[in-house]
Amino acid sequence: MERKLSLAVLVPVYNEQYLVEASLHRLEVLRESPWLDRVKVIVVNDASTDQTAEVLHVALARGRQDGAGAEEQQALEDAVIEDVE
Repeated sequence: MERKLSLAVLVPVYNEQYLVEASLHRLEVLRESPWLDRVKVIVVNDASTDQTAEVLHVALARGRQDGAGAEEQQALEDAVIEDVE
């Protein structure tokens, strides 16, 4: 039996309101990897002074409401957004 790996990705953000959603979307390619069983994305907002925190929370809520499949739902529930001030 082939053993699959888990991966945690730490994404620090600071004033990235216009780029953060697209950047996180690019990480979805990791779900297609035959070597990975689970991917956890941890976003750390380093006291952004723009709307980065709001963009992150809206994107997370939108993903949950869009009728995502079981795998996507699990990924969304595993997502961690940390605001550091």
